[in-house]
Amino acid sequence: RKSELSWTPYVGWESVKNYLVYRRHSNKPFELLDSLNGETLTYTDSLVCDELYEYRVVATHNAENYRSASNKVQHQIEYVFQETPLNIELATIDSLNRVFLKWNHSVQRNVLHYSIDRTEAFKPWKLNHLSTKDTWAVDSNVWVNNKWYAYRISVVDACNNKSETGRIGKTIYLQHRFILNHPELFWTHYRDWEAGVAQYEVYRSGANESDFSSIAKLDANDTSLLDTGAFRLYKQPFNYQVKAIENGAFGDTSVSNIILVEPVPTAFAPSAFSPNNDGVNDEFLIKGWALKEAQDLSGFRLQVFNRWGQMIYESTDVDKGWDGTFNGTECPVGVYIYLAQIAGTNGEVFFLKGNVTLVK
Repeated sequence: RKSELSWTPYVGWESVKNYLVYRRHSNKPFELLDSLNGETLTYTDSLVCDELYEYRVVATHNAENYRSASNKVQHQIEYVFQETPLNIELATIDSLNRVFLKWNHSVQRNVLHYSIDRTEAFKPWKLNHLSTKDTWAVDSNVWVNNKWYAYRISVVDACNNKSETGRIGKTIYLQHRFILNHPELFWTHYRDWEAGVAQYEVYRSGANESDFSSIAKLDANDTSLLDTGAFRLYKQPFNYQVKAIENGAFGDTSVSNIILVEPVPTAFAPSAFSPNNDGVNDEFLIKGWALKEAQDLSGFRLQVFNRWGQMIYESTDVDKGWDGTFNGTECPVGVYIYLAQIAGTNGEVFFLKGNVTLVK
């Protein structure tokens, strides 16, 4: 994207002081581009656009105020445009909860910058949200745990030519809700690889674990998963993340935001137990998930009463159950009343009350 000029030396003076290079376009007056020494006979004009330019060169005398102007020449370069719209090749969320974008280098010459527009849920496109000369960008002004973001890109050159936008890049927005005490995950589709999404892979980890483990691989049309196994594994909050995998042998990947899920405290009491030392139901235990283990009134308390209302057992240890004895003596077969106070790891306190049958 340049004009190469050359001329013959002026002959007639003892020496030439300067050659002045002038240019005009769009029927405007000539403007001085550069002043060259009298030995220089070439010039490269690299600041040209897709227009017809006219040039002339003027020689100046070393001592006198003499000038000699050349003929005028016109030149229009073969300008290269980004005729094929640029595409966002990847939009993903990085470890700092920012959106990372990348795209291919433009064929347009003398790129001034890439202009990136952004939209989000229920918002119009924000033009030129980001601007860069690189073929990647990071958007840190985002809240990836609250919404999805979509981006499109165009290239702008030094002549203010701007290309059309192509395929967008849209992040995966992961959310969850509970069905009973099971977390159901659901997310937005990744957009817009040319080859499309091959599959989604769901990952899970404990809140204090650094590595995620894959728990499911889903078809590209699936955007939800009911995880029925997590509540048995975690007493403390745990994490999920979804990865989209592009079709093809060397497909790219895009990951969602990471969500933190609080397990739902669950507790239940058996209706009967048999303290006969056979290793099966030998103790009356309050069982459940995501229960607080603190040995105080805010955590756990179990009390058992006989039919006359006498308390025959009490414990503040959630892992310790009634073995069917009172003061070291086996209690008779029959129905007993229990009261239990349980606190979940989320701080919720709830109560259980009922009957349990002691059998032999």
